[in-house]
Amino acid sequence: MSSSENSILSFFKFFISKKFIINIVLAITFIFVVLFGTLFYLKSFTNHGKQFFTPNFEGLTVAEAEQVAKNKKIKIKIIDSVFEAHGERGTIVDQTPTFNFMIKKGRTVFLTKKTIIPQKVSMPNLRNISLIQAKSEIVTHSLKIGKLDYRDSKYENLILEQIVDGKIIQPGTMIVSGTKIDLVVGRSKKDASITSVPNLIGLTKDDAALLAAEFFLNIGTAIYDESVITKQDTISAMIWKHSPKKNWKADLGDDVDIWLTIDKDLLVE
Repeated sequence: MSSSENSILSFFKFFISKKFIINIVLAITFIFVVLFGTLFYLKSFTNHGKQFFTPNFEGLTVAEAEQVAKNKKIKIKIIDSVFEAHGERGTIVDQTPTFNFMIKKGRTVFLTKKTIIPQKVSMPNLRNISLIQAKSEIVTHSLKIGKLDYRDSKYENLILEQIVDGKIIQPGTMIVSGTKIDLVVGRSKKDASITSVPNLIGLTKDDAALLAAEFFLNIGTAIYDESVITKQDTISAMIWKHSPKKNWKADLGDDVDIWLTIDKDLLVE
């Protein structure tokens, strides 16, 4: 028998040898253990197969929400409290993740509660700062910008006075969060007191008021169509038309009348 034939024979003998079979069995066993361990770890880590839809917490009291969370083996955390919102006071008005979002056991759902007692904030000092700075301060202090009243002054767009409900309000006064602050703004050049109307389509009334203020304008009459029924509809309704229209010229402090809807098909410029 030639040397090449001997080599081939030895090769085949190795494949059927006890040592080779043992090594194959060990290799297959090792692969199986690694795969099984990985799958088991992933299943434990992700809680595979334990997903379910997020329950609806809106409208529940905190105690009721805690009971629902306990039954579903999830956690809840109150992250914010608001006074001006839809729903009954003392109940949940918002949640993240939202209702019917797929989650796993042990997940934390973050909740917003409507307070029973209105939150109060300290009135900032807006006098002698620019309108842009005043707008930033108003938002930072959880307040809302009201009417802009332009008066002759040697200082252009400087805040001359801050007013709530027709009365001057002093810095440091405690007021309800969300209160509208009217501003008296300086105007130094009568011939330069012209601005352009921005595009307000698709904005809520509050967002439109902020943008209008950047262009030294006010939001005037707000007209809601028949699609706006509830208080929440009023809050979330969007502007589908306004007058004057986008890019029209207006005097500083002029009003922009707005029409609002929750029908998104109307939101076309």
